[in-house]
Amino acid sequence: MTSEEIISLEDAEVRVSETFRSLEQMCLELCVSGQAGEKESEPVACPACQESCRPLRIQEKHFTTLCGKISVNRWVYCCEQGHRHALWDTKQKLLDKYTHRVAEVMCRLAMQLDFREAADELLRQGIEVSHTTLHQKVGEWSEDLRVPEQVAIQKLLENER
Repeated sequence: MTSEEIISLEDAEVRVSETFRSLEQMCLELCVSGQAGEKESEPVACPACQESCRPLRIQEKHFTTLCGKISVNRWVYCCEQGHRHALWDTKQKLLDKYTHRVAEVMCRLAMQLDFREAADELLRQGIEVSHTTLHQKVGEWSEDLRVPEQVAIQKLLENER
Protein backbone atom coordinates (compact mmCIF):
# COMPACT_ATOMS: atom_id res chain seq x y z
CA MET A 1 0.00 0.00 0.00
CA THR A 2 1.34 3.45 -0.90
CA SER A 3 0.94 6.53 1.27
CA GLU A 4 -1.75 7.86 -1.11
CA GLU A 5 -3.88 4.75 -0.46
CA ILE A 6 -3.74 5.01 3.33
CA ILE A 7 -6.86 6.49 4.87
CA SER A 8 -7.07 7.72 8.43
CA LEU A 9 -9.59 6.26 10.83
CA GLU A 10 -11.30 9.66 11.04
CA ASP A 11 -11.64 9.89 7.23
CA ALA A 12 -12.91 6.31 7.04
CA GLU A 13 -15.42 7.04 9.79
CA VAL A 14 -16.72 10.10 7.92
CA ARG A 15 -16.97 8.22 4.61
CA VAL A 16 -18.78 5.27 6.14
CA SER A 17 -21.14 7.57 8.05
CA GLU A 18 -21.95 9.58 4.89
CA THR A 19 -22.47 6.38 2.88
CA PHE A 20 -24.86 4.95 5.46
CA ARG A 21 -26.70 8.27 5.70
CA SER A 22 -27.25 8.14 1.92
CA LEU A 23 -28.44 4.54 2.16
CA GLU A 24 -30.84 5.46 4.99
CA GLN A 25 -32.29 8.28 2.92
CA MET A 26 -32.73 6.08 -0.15
CA CYS A 27 -34.35 3.26 1.85
CA LEU A 28 -36.72 5.63 3.66
CA GLU A 29 -37.66 7.37 0.41
CA LEU A 30 -38.31 4.01 -1.23
CA CYS A 31 -40.43 2.79 1.72
CA VAL A 32 -42.72 5.81 1.86
CA SER A 33 -42.95 6.65 -1.83
CA GLY A 34 -45.13 3.65 -2.62
CA GLN A 35 -47.67 4.53 0.05
CA ALA A 36 -47.68 8.26 -0.67
CA GLY A 37 -48.20 7.70 -4.39
CA GLU A 38 -51.43 5.71 -3.92
CA LYS A 39 -54.81 7.40 -4.27
CA GLU A 40 -57.15 7.22 -1.31
CA SER A 41 -59.71 4.43 -1.64
CA GLU A 42 -62.28 6.28 0.51
CA PRO A 43 -63.79 9.68 -0.34
CA VAL A 44 -61.64 12.56 0.90
CA ALA A 45 -63.29 15.46 2.73
CA CYS A 46 -61.67 18.88 2.56
CA PRO A 47 -60.35 19.86 6.02
CA ALA A 48 -61.22 23.53 5.34
CA CYS A 49 -64.83 23.25 4.10
CA GLN A 50 -65.72 19.53 4.45
CA GLU A 51 -66.69 19.29 0.75
CA SER A 52 -65.71 16.24 -1.22
CA CYS A 53 -62.27 16.39 -2.81
CA ARG A 54 -61.00 14.89 -6.01
CA PRO A 55 -57.42 13.81 -6.73
CA LEU A 56 -55.71 16.71 -8.47
CA ARG A 57 -52.17 15.53 -9.18
CA ILE A 58 -49.11 13.88 -7.75
CA GLN A 59 -46.76 16.52 -6.36
CA GLU A 60 -43.24 16.17 -5.03
CA LYS A 61 -42.40 17.51 -1.58
CA HIS A 62 -39.13 17.51 0.30
CA PHE A 63 -39.07 16.53 3.99
CA THR A 64 -36.41 16.56 6.65
CA THR A 65 -36.28 13.26 8.55
CA LEU A 66 -33.91 11.79 11.11
CA CYS A 67 -32.34 9.99 8.13
CA GLY A 68 -31.81 13.25 6.24
CA LYS A 69 -33.76 15.03 3.53
CA ILE A 70 -36.03 12.94 1.33
CA SER A 71 -38.39 13.63 -1.57
CA VAL A 72 -41.84 12.08 -1.73
CA ASN A 73 -44.36 12.13 -4.56
CA ARG A 74 -47.81 12.19 -3.01
CA TRP A 75 -51.34 12.96 -4.10
CA VAL A 76 -52.72 16.46 -3.69
CA TYR A 77 -56.51 16.74 -3.47
CA CYS A 78 -58.75 19.68 -4.35
CA CYS A 79 -62.36 20.54 -3.48
CA GLU A 80 -64.85 22.67 -5.47
CA GLN A 81 -63.82 25.73 -3.41
CA GLY A 82 -60.23 25.32 -4.65
CA HIS A 83 -58.71 24.28 -1.31
CA ARG A 84 -55.77 21.98 -1.85
CA HIS A 85 -54.21 19.59 0.61
CA ALA A 86 -52.09 16.48 0.73
CA LEU A 87 -53.87 13.93 2.90
CA TRP A 88 -50.71 11.83 3.18
CA ASP A 89 -48.88 14.73 4.88
CA THR A 90 -51.63 14.99 7.51
CA LYS A 91 -51.70 11.24 8.14
CA GLN A 92 -47.95 11.24 8.65
CA LYS A 93 -48.16 14.10 11.20
CA LEU A 94 -45.77 16.21 9.15
CA LEU A 95 -45.06 19.64 10.56
CA ASP A 96 -44.21 21.91 7.66
CA LYS A 97 -41.27 20.18 6.03
CA TYR A 98 -40.23 18.21 9.13
CA THR A 99 -41.30 14.82 10.42
CA HIS A 100 -42.83 14.63 13.87
CA ARG A 101 -39.69 12.96 15.26
CA VAL A 102 -37.43 15.70 13.86
CA ALA A 103 -39.71 18.34 15.39
CA GLU A 104 -39.46 16.60 18.77
CA VAL A 105 -35.66 16.47 18.56
CA MET A 106 -35.54 20.14 17.60
CA CYS A 107 -37.72 21.09 20.59
CA ARG A 108 -35.81 18.92 23.05
CA LEU A 109 -32.45 20.34 21.96
CA ALA A 110 -33.80 23.88 22.16
CA MET A 111 -34.85 23.16 25.75
CA GLN A 112 -31.29 22.24 26.69
CA LEU A 113 -29.20 24.59 24.54
CA ASP A 114 -29.57 28.06 23.13
CA PHE A 115 -30.91 28.19 19.58
CA ARG A 116 -27.51 28.68 17.95
CA GLU A 117 -25.99 25.73 19.82
CA ALA A 118 -29.05 23.59 19.11
CA ALA A 119 -28.87 24.44 15.38
CA ASP A 120 -25.15 23.53 15.38
CA GLU A 121 -25.86 20.21 17.09
CA LEU A 122 -28.69 19.44 14.67
CA LEU A 123 -26.33 20.14 11.76
CA ARG A 124 -23.85 17.62 13.21
CA GLN A 125 -26.72 15.14 13.12
CA GLY A 126 -27.47 15.95 9.46
CA ILE A 127 -30.47 18.22 10.10
CA GLU A 128 -29.90 21.66 8.62
CA VAL A 129 -31.92 24.46 10.23
CA SER A 130 -31.01 28.05 11.08
CA HIS A 131 -31.23 29.20 14.69
CA THR A 132 -33.95 31.72 13.74
CA THR A 133 -36.05 29.03 12.03
CA LEU A 134 -35.47 26.76 15.01
CA HIS A 135 -36.67 29.53 17.34
CA GLN A 136 -39.79 30.10 15.24
CA LYS A 137 -40.66 26.41 14.83
CA VAL A 138 -40.11 25.52 18.49
CA GLY A 139 -42.46 28.34 19.44
CA GLU A 140 -45.11 27.01 17.04
CA TRP A 141 -44.73 23.35 17.97
CA SER A 142 -43.88 23.26 21.68
CA GLU A 143 -47.47 23.12 22.90
CA ASP A 144 -48.57 20.48 20.38
CA LEU A 145 -45.51 18.33 21.04
CA ARG A 146 -46.04 18.52 24.82
CA VAL A 147 -42.67 20.07 25.60
CA PRO A 148 -42.49 20.45 29.38
CA GLU A 149 -44.00 23.74 30.47
CA GLN A 150 -41.41 24.32 33.19
CA VAL A 151 -38.74 25.10 30.59
CA ALA A 152 -38.44 28.84 30.03
CA ILE A 153 -38.82 29.92 26.42
CA GLN A 154 -35.63 31.42 25.06
CA LYS A 155 -35.69 34.89 23.61
CA LEU A 156 -33.55 36.07 20.73
CA LEU A 157 -31.97 39.43 21.36
CA GLU A 158 -32.60 42.17 18.81
CA ASN A 159 -29.07 41.97 17.39
CA GLU A 160 -29.06 38.16 17.02
CA ARG A 161 -29.79 36.92 13.53
